[in-house]
Amino acid sequence: MKTIKINKNDAGQRLDKFVTKVTNALPPPLLYKYIRTKRIKINGKRAEQNTMLREGDVVELYIPDEFFSDDSKHFAEDGYIGYSDYGIDGEAYFDKGYPSRSVTLHILYIDRHKSARIKHFASDSNESAANPAGKFMEALAKLSEWHARYVKEVPLTRGLMELLSYQERGYPGAGIVKKMLVMHQLELYKGLAIDS
Repeated sequence: MKTIKINKNDAGQRLDKFVTKVTNALPPPLLYKYIRTKRIKINGKRAEQNTMLREGDVVELYIPDEFFSDDSKHFAEDGYIGYSDYGIDGEAYFDKGYPSRSVTLHILYIDRHKSARIKHFASDSNESAANPAGKFMEALAKLSEWHARYVKEVPLTRGLMELLSYQERGYPGAGIVKKMLVMHQLELYKGLAIDS
């Protein structure tokens, strides 16, 4: 479950429009089904798709982790020599990243059916782009707690170990964080390819 406290910038939006924005375009039929079946609530109660959000409302999303596409299993058939879900930025590398209102860590893991899945850990204090280090630490604390619960299911790759080490070392900058996330992902995919 993910909870989002509505701030003044998000107040005044319809529930369905807000959820579409924060879930990276959840397909409308699934969105409306989740609202109808109480998997999306406001302040712990059932809501309608056209409910207008107010500052201070708490939106609860009981939406499962996202699946990656299965392109990682079939890239060679399509004539490619590799696969990644991260875009490639042609600009020069900048280790500080760019200002963002929230920090979200996207952690890849392999479930018991050998399917690649992703879990999101987002910061809570997202009113402005200020304090990226604090936002990172909020998201990292959630990741650390989750990993401690699922340590047997989620291998401690070098990338994940390095990322978790920043709890002690402090915020390294957005570019370094992305580097650790990509490193973790590549290590997991390498393990998945070897196990296949």
